[in-house]
Amino acid sequence: MKAKVFKYKSDGNTVVASYMELEPYAKNVYLSLSRKNEDGNEDDDCFHVVCRIENVYFSSGQYS
Repeated sequence: MKAKVFKYKSDGNTVVASYMELEPYAKNVYLSLSRKNEDGNEDDDCFHVVCRIENVYFSSGQYS
């Protein structure tokens, strides 16, 4: 599913909203692929962890 997700820019102070393709992970928690590993090793892919409160989606971090 595609949804508008709020996240911080790299400066840490500016909030931006972008559309992300989300996959359900748990109740009100989703994953979005941020960066695929160049060598094809799926263990090193980076994901945004996205949380949902009511109809608002926000990124709570980026993890590999």
